[in-house]
Amino acid sequence: ELKLQDARLNQAYRGAMGRLNARQQGKLRDAQRAWIAFRDADCAARQDEEWGSLYRVEAAFCVLEKTARRADELESFALRP
Repeated sequence: ELKLQDARLNQAYRGAMGRLNARQQGKLRDAQRAWIAFRDADCAARQDEEWGSLYRVEAAFCVLEKTARRADELESFALRP
């Protein structure tokens, strides 16, 4: 499922970039890089080996959920005039 959502995210990002001018593309690129850093840091904060075996599941679900939500956001990015 993560591979599917990651592919969807990448497609949505490419689509959004195609609807923007060069200046706006730079802003979206910066925002996407910041979002990736945030997602990874936020989900990593949910992991600690001392929490037991479910910590990996919790962290993986975090990445999946955030990736799907970001794909939703990018699919509608710059669609409005």
